[in-house]
Amino acid sequence: ILSGRNLLIASKPGRTHLLQPLVEPLGVEFVAGTLVQESANFAPDLIFGNISSEGAELAKTYAEMSRTNTKITFPGVSGLTFRAGKGFTVKPVIVTESVVTDSTRCWNELETKNFNDEVPRFNPDAGEELQASLPLVLSLERTINERVQRIIVMGSADGISNGEFAVQRVGVETNNYALITESFRWFTQGEFPIDTSREANPDNALRHVQNADRKRIKTTFGFVIPSVLALMGLMLIVRRKNH
Repeated sequence: ILSGRNLLIASKPGRTHLLQPLVEPLGVEFVAGTLVQESANFAPDLIFGNISSEGAELAKTYAEMSRTNTKITFPGVSGLTFRAGKGFTVKPVIVTESVVTDSTRCWNELETKNFNDEVPRFNPDAGEELQASLPLVLSLERTINERVQRIIVMGSADGISNGEFAVQRVGVETNNYALITESFRWFTQGEFPIDTSREANPDNALRHVQNADRKRIKTTFGFVIPSVLALMGLMLIVRRKNH
C-alpha cells in the first residue's frame, strides 16, 4: 500500500478480522457479522447489491446497470464503513437497498451461523442493526509517490466467484462479471479491458416525424412498394410463360 500500487482487497464474513489490520490505515472498517435480508424467494444471506450514484459515475457499464436496475449478488457479505481523513477519496460503488420495508429488512446478523438450517431473526439486543444503503464495495483513490493509487475493498470475495458468474436467478437481472472488468478498467484508467462500446444508434423509431407524414410513409412502404414489386413479379412470370 505504501508503494502506491493498485490493490483489490476482498474479504468474507468470518474472516474480516484477518484483513481489518490491513484496511484500518485506509479508514475502512468491516461491519461485524453477516448481512442478511428477508426475502420470500431467496436465502437470507444472499444480498442483491445496487450500483450507487458514485458507482454510476465510475464506469459506463455501471451507469447502464443502474439505469436498468441490474444487480450484483453476494452470497454472504460483510458491510463496510469508512471515515475521511486518511488521505483517500472514498466512494461507495455497490450498496444495499436504500429503501427497506418491514418485509425486506436488512441487518448484520451476529447470532445465526448456518443459514441453510436456521432462520435469522433480527435481535437488536445482540448488537444487530438495521442497514440501508450500506456499502458492499468501496473505491479509494489518492496520489502518492507521484502516482495515482487506486484501491477497491469488497465485503465478499464470493461476489466475483465462478459460481456467481454462472448462476441465473428468476426475476432478477444480475451482472457480477462487470465487477471484475470495471474494477480493472478503473485500475488501468480505461486502458484495459479495451472499451468496445459505441454510441447509441441514431433514432430509428420515427419519433421526429409528423403524424401525417407517418401515414404516408406507412402506406408507401407497407402497401405501394410491395404492390409494385408483386406486380413486377407477376408480369415477369406471365412473360416467361408466353415465351
